[in-house]
Amino acid sequence: MPIRSMLRRFPSEPQAEMITVARRRIATAVGAVLLALVALVFAWLGDRMQAHLLQLVRKLPYAPLVLTPCLFAGVAWVTKRWVPSARGSGIPQVIAAAEHPDTSSRLPLVSLRTALAKFVLTLVMLFAGGSVGREGPTVQISAAIMIAVHRVLSVPITAGVYIAGGAAGVSAAFNTPLAGVAFAIEELASAYEQRVAVLVMAAVMIAGFVSLGLAGDYVYFGAMRQTLHVSQAIVIIPVVGLCGGVAGGLFSRAVLRFGQSQHPVLLRMRSRPILLALGCGMVVAVLGVTTGATWGTGY
Repeated sequence: MPIRSMLRRFPSEPQAEMITVARRRIATAVGAVLLALVALVFAWLGDRMQAHLLQLVRKLPYAPLVLTPCLFAGVAWVTKRWVPSARGSGIPQVIAAAEHPDTSSRLPLVSLRTALAKFVLTLVMLFAGGSVGREGPTVQISAAIMIAVHRVLSVPITAGVYIAGGAAGVSAAFNTPLAGVAFAIEELASAYEQRVAVLVMAAVMIAGFVSLGLAGDYVYFGAMRQTLHVSQAIVIIPVVGLCGGVAGGLFSRAVLRFGQSQHPVLLRMRSRPILLALGCGMVVAVLGVTTGATWGTGY
């Protein structure tokens, strides 16, 4: 076969680059739409689970004393036995996977199996009254969907794909495109590169538009109509900011210390995660039954 005929069978280098870019854009768009749909369903079901719990508490006030500990222990057992990669909030898992994007895309941290388990188990925990937020799980689920779409379309997986998936998930779940961009820069900054900025922005905006089109122009925390006079705001805002910063910082430091502590008592508790979950569930149930104000995420 003549060399010229052989060359015609293969695209030239510019054409191959154009095809790669086109496939990457298609994968980003398709992934953003799919993860936005999943994030919206996840948000809706999460709200339904918490509403069902409150209905149950009104009808059977003491039912959580049995239900909540059992569900806590059940989720811990299922996670430990079958889906250990679904542990944790989801954000550290995506950060860890983004450090080695090509190899991590085939590991359980961002697999669809882990994403499905995260989806279901988070809903169960919300029904149990646990303080399980949707942000971290949405990030891990969205990153898994974006990775899966790129793999199906044979598009190279870079750290930017993980960033785009997680940021788009935040944008869709809370109808906050700017928060999605800020999340990409702040939470996944170690893997952020300037060349993936367009990829991230595109995924965030597409997911945001899907959320806006289906759920409407809603504000997750509601519209605040009350305002403060300037003289009041000058006094109150610094105090609120200082107290909130100190409280948030101390809480974060306490959580990290508990997670990293090698105290014998804590080591013994960690060695029995199912019993620990059972005990935590009982604490949550008692607090919820006695106060009536501590169920769920706290939003």
